[in-house]
Order: sequence, then C-alpha cells, then structure tokens
Amino acid sequence: MLFQRTILICALTLIFSTLPSYAEVGAENSNAPQAEKPGLWQRFTDNMAQNWNNSPNHDLYIPAVIWHNRWAYDDEHLNRYNERPWGGGYGISRFDSDGDWHGIYLMAFKDSFNKWEPIGGY
Repeated sequence: MLFQRTILICALTLIFSTLPSYAEVGAENSNAPQAEKPGLWQRFTDNMAQNWNNSPNHDLYIPAVIWHNRWAYDDEHLNRYNERPWGGGYGISRFDSDGDWHGIYLMAFKDSFNKWEPIGGY
C-alpha cells in the first residue's frame, strides 16, 4: 500500500511539474511584444518590503486543535498525543492588486508531543 502511494505521488509530481514549462514555451512563441517582468527574487523582495512597510492588517493566530487521523494511529498513541495546543502568533498581511494575500508571521505552539514548535513564514 505504501509503495503504491509513493509511486502515485511521484507520478503526480512529475506530471504537475511539467505544466509550467508548457506555458513558458507557449509564451515564448507569441508574436505580441511583452514587457520585461521582474524575476522571482525581485518580486519576493518587493513583496516583503511592501508587507513590512505598508501592511494594513495585523493578524493574531491562535491554534485551537491538532487533529490526528483516527485510522492512522492506535488508541495507545492517540492517548499520548496532545490535541489542544497552547500558543499563539502574530503577523502582518495585505492583499495586492491581483487579490493575492501576502503575509509575514511568527508563531509558537505546543505540538503533538507537548514540545514548543516555533514557526515563521511569508
């Protein structure tokens, strides 16, 4: 069963990873003039700077439940796991002109084993 799932995941990864490359080939063959788009790194740093300096939203994150799949664990394990995490987090966010959400956040909470789990992200 695990082997079949691994094969399926690998196949889907290969299929979906080729989709953007087809879109790029189609765009290169277009005769219409196209404006120079900033690179991935430049877009990332611009969005980070805009978030840091101009975010109208201040977000509070409060973890409520850690869910463990009841079919994947036996009762002995489920009884040992923490399903009520203590913790919280804070972030700043904004929506751009395309309606995409951009946020910067930090958070810490107690994980399934009652150990502190700090995370942060964009």
